[in-house]
Amino acid sequence: MAFLNEMYFGNSLQAWLTAAAVAAVVLIILGIVKKLLVGRLSRMAEQTPTDVDDLIVELIGQIRWFFLLMISIYAGSLFLTVPEGLTRVIQSLLVISLLIQGALWGNKIITYWLG
Repeated sequence: MAFLNEMYFGNSLQAWLTAAAVAAVVLIILGIVKKLLVGRLSRMAEQTPTDVDDLIVELIGQIRWFFLLMISIYAGSLFLTVPEGLTRVIQSLLVISLLIQGALWGNKIITYWLG
């Protein structure tokens, strides 16, 4: 399988496939964990009189796909040799997605607090 050693953008095809597989697996696992957490915690939250646990379930359920996608792209990029500039771009996009997700969580918390 010599074709796996062919180089594309400074990485072998095998490295690209590994990075893509890692990104896909991380994305799938994060999606499953999110779904499991929301399911289990919502059942537990129904049995308590407080609203704080309901808020936590809503916050976990509000995790957006773009945030999970950026985490998985970052994880996959760790298996590649990329230029410093591209590494900074990927890290910046991850931070931006975290800030957007944090803003969504903050909005939900403020709405809960005011309501």
